Amino acid sequence: MRDLGREQEAWRVFADAQQRDPRAAAVQRDWAKALARSGRDREAVAKLEEAVRYAPDDAWLWFELGAAYRRAAQEEHAIAALRRATQLDARLHCAFAEWGRALESLGRVEAARRRFAQAARLRGDQPDCRWPAP
Repeated sequence: MRDLGREQEAWRVFADAQQRDPRAAAVQRDWAKALARSGRDREAVAKLEEAVRYAPDDAWLWFELGAAYRRAAQEEHAIAALRRATQLDARLHCAFAEWGRALESLGRVEAARRRFAQAARLRGDQPDCRWPAP
C-alpha cells in the first residue's frame, strides 16, 4: 500500500496487525521494512528492537536490526546486534560484511578487514542477502 501512495492506510494496517497479535515478530519486521523505505530509520530500529524481543533466536532479525542501527548512525549498537546475529548463525555472511562496515566507519580498520575476509570466505557463490519478503 505504501508503495502505491497509500502510506497512511499502510500504517493503519500495520497498527491493526500489531493490535491483533502484539508479539508477532514478523509484523514488527515488515513494519520496520516499510518505515526504513520511508526514511524513518529510528522508528524502524524501534520496531526491530521489538521484533527481537519476541524472536530472540532469529539471526536474520538481529542482522536486520544491526543494519537498521547502521542506517540510524548507531554503529556501536549495530556491532552488538550483528555480533549476536553471527552467534546465532555463523554462516550469515551479510552480517559479517555489515559488521565490517560498522567497524570501518568507527575507524577500526584492522577489525573491519577481518570481518570482511570472513564474509568473503562464507559468501562463496551465495547471492547477496535480501530481506525476506513479507
